[in-house]
Amino acid sequence: MKRIYYFLKFSLRNDLRQFESYFWSIIFPIILFLLLTSIFGNIGNPDSLKFNAGIVKGENLAGPGMILDEVLRGISGENGPFAITEYSSLEEAQKALKDGKIELVLNIPKGTSSMLGASLIFKGNKLFHAELEIIYISGKQSSELAADIMSSILEQVNLEIARRWETAYKEVKVSTKTVTSENEESFDYNTFLFPGVLLMAILIASLMDSPLNLTFFRESGFNKKVYVTPISPVEYLTAHFMKVIAVNLLAVILLYVVALKFYSVDRAILSPRFLGSILFSLVVMIPFGLMVVSLVKKSSSVMVVGQLSFQAMMFLGGLFFPVFNMPSGMKIFVYIVPTTYLAELMRRGIGYEIGPMSDSLLVLVPSLWAIGAALVFVLNFKKVMGYE
Repeated sequence: MKRIYYFLKFSLRNDLRQFESYFWSIIFPIILFLLLTSIFGNIGNPDSLKFNAGIVKGENLAGPGMILDEVLRGISGENGPFAITEYSSLEEAQKALKDGKIELVLNIPKGTSSMLGASLIFKGNKLFHAELEIIYISGKQSSELAADIMSSILEQVNLEIARRWETAYKEVKVSTKTVTSENEESFDYNTFLFPGVLLMAILIASLMDSPLNLTFFRESGFNKKVYVTPISPVEYLTAHFMKVIAVNLLAVILLYVVALKFYSVDRAILSPRFLGSILFSLVVMIPFGLMVVSLVKKSSSVMVVGQLSFQAMMFLGGLFFPVFNMPSGMKIFVYIVPTTYLAELMRRGIGYEIGPMSDSLLVLVPSLWAIGAALVFVLNFKKVMGYE
């Protein structure tokens, strides 16, 4: 045990002396988490879809026109898509639109209330209708989107007026239904992303650092020099495992500090189930690096294979974005890679159920991959450790 400790100490010191080693394993996952949460952190937040709109009223709305007032108050409420500013003149509102202060102008001309009342009295007469004007900037995506949303909302005003004032109107109710967990919470991208970045850190250590170190020591003849000492290949490998685990734990701890200190990541990441899924992911992924070293001889080839495996497992595994709506051809690979199941397993531990797989498959498929990779390594043990 003492020999394992000393060799572990040597391996950690050797890794931490090399900038590229600790940068990719420890610092890069934190940088990526900061970047993605900064760019996409508002996904799922109602305030992230909020448009500034200007309103110009030619009169105080009355009668049927009060329905329009109710609608405008509703869409500018706490959860509404618009933040409304009222302007005294159309010219003032258009200037604000051109200056980029607002995304659209809704012009409600004088006589709107009387026209709405007349249209109810003289049904079917096209001479009597209220005309609202939406002004937006063509070619500006946010302005065009805001105008589309406002147009759709104003279409509902016609239905509401007809429902309240025409007894012959048959109301059609449209309902939607979603199936969620009992403890439903609003979607938070920061919390959704956290397991993916943790898993990426594990991938870097297991698929890139671990096989590269083993291959370099084997090619340089370092292993043969070690075996002249009392350290056995098994002790050497045990120390290597412990080093990979130690580097991963350091990366995990730093990510936890950043996530809990600076971001509103759900504290479910501290639950035993989530912590257990991290440990399970680490145990599953370590044999993959050993399998790569077993099948590939040169360090340059190990780097290529490790990078390809890393990229495939990272993006097809849905570490940063859901991948279950991919085309059928790509979906085959999504269900093959073990990271799809590991990422889903972690996310279910914090209340997000994204994929359609059963809980048992989330453990079974990665376990089969790990067992297969471990068997390949065991069959090539002497070649990997460089003492055959």
